[in-house]
Amino acid sequence: MSHEVPVVVLAKGQGGIDLDVIRITRLVLDEETGRRDRAISSFREALRIRPDYPEAWNNLGVVHQRLGQYPLAISCYREALRIRPDLAEARKNLAVAYREAGLSP
Repeated sequence: MSHEVPVVVLAKGQGGIDLDVIRITRLVLDEETGRRDRAISSFREALRIRPDYPEAWNNLGVVHQRLGQYPLAISCYREALRIRPDLAEARKNLAVAYREAGLSP
C-alpha cells in the first residue's frame, strides 16, 4: 500500500503575515522535525484559544495521521471541514486517512 503524505496548511492572513501564520509555521516545523508530542500539545493549545481555526484542525489531523492514529486524524479533518467546507487539503487528507485506515467514509 502506498502512503500519501498528508497536506499541511498554513493560515493566510488578510494583509500579509500575521501572528497566526508565524505560530502555525512553528507548529508545523515541530511536527516535521519529529517533535510530534510538542506539536500536538501546541496545536491543542492553539485550538483552545481559537477553536474555529480550520487550518489548525487540519494540521493536528496530519500529526495524528503520521502517528497512525487514524480515528483522531479523521475527527480533526471532519472538524476542519465543518468549520470550512471548502478546505481542499482537509478533504484530501480525510480521504487518504480513511483509505490508509482501511475504512470507508
